[in-house]
Parts: sequence; C-alpha cells; structure tokens
Amino acid sequence: MRLGCFERDCRAARKLKFPDRINASWTERVLGRDEHGDWAVLPAGWPVRRASGTILRYATDQVFCYPYDGWWVARMGTPPVSFRAYCADGSVRTFDDVEPDRADISTPAEATAGGISFVDLTLDVVRDRDGMVTVLDEDEVAAEVARYSVPAGHVEAARRSCAEVAELMRAGGPPFDGSALRWLAHAAGRSLR
Repeated sequence: MRLGCFERDCRAARKLKFPDRINASWTERVLGRDEHGDWAVLPAGWPVRRASGTILRYATDQVFCYPYDGWWVARMGTPPVSFRAYCADGSVRTFDDVEPDRADISTPAEATAGGISFVDLTLDVVRDRDGMVTVLDEDEVAAEVARYSVPAGHVEAARRSCAEVAELMRAGGPPFDGSALRWLAHAAGRSLR
C-alpha cells in the first residue's frame, strides 16, 4: 500500500511538455468513468511534484476528468480552492482562492499499465468561483512551438480545443456543469487517506 490506497485503486499521473519532458507528476485514486470520461481524485494533501522541484499540496480534494477523445484534461474542486507550494529553496508559498475549474489543453490522455499521461500544449482555460472564464498563456504558444518543434496539427487541435472548452465552461456544459461534484462526493465517501 502507498499513500493509504491499494495499488489497484491508484495510478501514476504525468503531465508532460512536448514531446516527453515531465512537467508534473502525482499519484491519484481512480474513481470511475461516465459519458464524459475517466475520473480520478487527488486527495487533499497528496503531493504534486513539479519538474522545478516544487511540491504542491491542495487543501481540498481535486478531481480530474480525462475525456475519451478530448484534447484537454480538467482539474475541478469545490471553492475555495487553495494549495501550498513547497519550493526547492525551502520556502513555502500559499495560494488562496485558486480557480476551481481548470483545463489544461493537451493531447488526449493516454492510459497504460504504468499510469496515465498527457502532453500539455501550453494553453489553459480557467473558470473562477464567480464564473468568469479566461484563456491563459496564449502569448507563450509561439515560443513553445518554435523551441520544441510542436507539430502544426497539435497547435491547430489545441486552439480548436481551447475555444470549445472555453465555450463549455461559459455555458456550464458537461463536464463543467457540476458533474465534478458527484465525483467529489463519491471520493469523500470512500476511505482515501
């Protein structure tokens, strides 16, 4: 057993940068699947390890939705969402009132025997607790494309997906319609810690 869960319930998750550089990794507990995709929970306090050496720990459970064919991965939590960042230099920073809904625009997630992974394509869509939807990092796309030779097809898919996810969040469409609340309740009802 590791982190209070049985191996069959847990899996490794990796967020990569193109083409295969690890940007962040964590262990999550698989919750199930529905018409929107595969769902997993990152229980409160479990570490997210960044490539920089920083470790993030969320104060509350966070659920991830991995859509079956979508070029994005969503992280959702119940407001207020906060986390602490334990930096490699020994400092600790607290981030309060973080957006409860965030979608990393990415390649479709790939599940293997070793876990689940996706390649982050720089763009992010966030919805704050007041419902305001914002697209982040548009100014970084060109530099990432040039630096890492991201294929044009990936860039086109990322831009298309970004627009679709932003519209889903604005309209409150699934899975940004409260679907995550059911999975958060399911996670809370299980012995996770």
